[in-house]
Amino acid sequence: MERWLERSKFAGGQITSFRELSVYADYWEAVDALPRGWALLDRSPWLIEYMKNHDCDRRQALVRLLSQKSKDRPFLSATVLGYALLETPKHKSGVREGFKHSYSEPLVGLVQYAPVAHFQAHADPEKSQPYEGLPLIWKREWLKSNNTKTNPDVFLITQTEKE
Repeated sequence: MERWLERSKFAGGQITSFRELSVYADYWEAVDALPRGWALLDRSPWLIEYMKNHDCDRRQALVRLLSQKSKDRPFLSATVLGYALLETPKHKSGVREGFKHSYSEPLVGLVQYAPVAHFQAHADPEKSQPYEGLPLIWKREWLKSNNTKTNPDVFLITQTEKE
């Protein structure tokens, strides 16, 4: 795994250092072991709520939420949470590692940076799963944007409460 990390990239940038890899018995034990830092939370529901309450489209809601200063909604950011294909993926020359390639449009969403300490402070040690209800896990999936298509053409990264 270490050799793989040394050659890997994250968001287009090279991984230059990492801590010793650890294995945990479960997800909750891994969260407890996290160092101080930040977790990324999907705030797409805030976009939908804002659109309904302010009679605007998704783009307008995103721009307005990002431009507002609010104690209730600190550390908001826009980020790419998926891609919509513009063509069928196919082999092309010059593509890294021989993968199929397709031009695509980025799907931008709303996220919030939250301190890991927030999750640790709100954990319930009486529960068998002390972080239940606190969304930290992200998953990826391919979806069909049109029922007439046979191949999925939208790649999304979404957040769930647990894997």
